[in-house]
Amino acid sequence: MLAPEPGTYLGRVALTLREGGGLVELWNASIQSDSLVGYLSRGASAGRFGYHLNDIASVRRREFSPVKTAGLVVAGGAGMAIALLILLTIAFSGAEY
Repeated sequence: MLAPEPGTYLGRVALTLREGGGLVELWNASIQSDSLVGYLSRGASAGRFGYHLNDIASVRRREFSPVKTAGLVVAGGAGMAIALLILLTIAFSGAEY
């Protein structure tokens, strides 16, 4: 069972349903009374769907990770520096291609 109180906004969540119900992704999800309610797609045109809390085995939320973000920035910067170094080496090597 989920711990948050009714009215709690959860954002984008992935639900694992009990009894082989599979995996469901909900957008703009929130807890309302005894159910978790949200949209099945990013746009609101699909209509809202709700799942009783007792039918949900687990809930995964995406959260900001400063360590993962910093690693991505460092790796991206290193990749660009290596690419620039290769291009400069080719440009100033004196060889004609």
